[in-house]
Amino acid sequence: MINTRYEIIKKLGEGRSTVYLCHDLEFPDRKFTIKILPAGKEKHERENFIDEFFSLQKLEHPNIIKAYEFGTIFKTDEEEGIQTGSIFITLEYFEGEELLSSKKIHNEKFLIEIIKQICVTLYYLHQSKYIYYDLKPENILISDKEDLPQIRLIDLGLSEFSPSSANYEIKGTAHYIAPELLKKESHDHTVDFYSLGMILYQIIYNRFPFKAKNELDIYKSTIDDQTIIERESWWKDVLQSRQFGYNEN
Repeated sequence: MINTRYEIIKKLGEGRSTVYLCHDLEFPDRKFTIKILPAGKEKHERENFIDEFFSLQKLEHPNIIKAYEFGTIFKTDEEEGIQTGSIFITLEYFEGEELLSSKKIHNEKFLIEIIKQICVTLYYLHQSKYIYYDLKPENILISDKEDLPQIRLIDLGLSEFSPSSANYEIKGTAHYIAPELLKKESHDHTVDFYSLGMILYQIIYNRFPFKAKNELDIYKSTIDDQTIIERESWWKDVLQSRQFGYNEN
């Protein structure tokens, strides 16, 4: 139990923060997700966590996970392994699975619907002056209870509102980071399209377009022109098409 209000049911995932399924005693008929950033994390991680909450509060789209409350843990059952002083966000509970875990993603109609929803959501984010920066399969949840896929984008911890085109911070997950970010060049919302192209490549070929495993080698492969030239022709088209992205203004 957290703050004598949130009853933990089970752990859902763990990364920079830990995510649990819970009951909120003030709303006993509903389940929620509670995302907890442990006490003692560095200042920038806490700032990103807080920024994520306020970003989610501002955004209103059916394919973006909803955020409800932000708070600090002042009381908890010790057996949960959750520290007092940790901060948390309560979120919509979306009963789905990660993109690559779905058995239906190789069904053409199903995949087209998923891609459409992802693109519509990115359009909304970009028109709202946000860049996602961390589009990857783990951050795309899919539900297909009625044979019609529904997605939710989760974890906006790295997203940024109206970032400077000269912001050269490298952020994201190695395989999905656009070359211009790695080369510390000016960039715009099309870095999210690179990530989407990499996801589609992964779905179709069940691999990445280069064999590098460790982070540094992945970065080198991403920015190496010869590696790009040797990729399948459709992938080159994906990279080139980013220049035709929609106008945000």
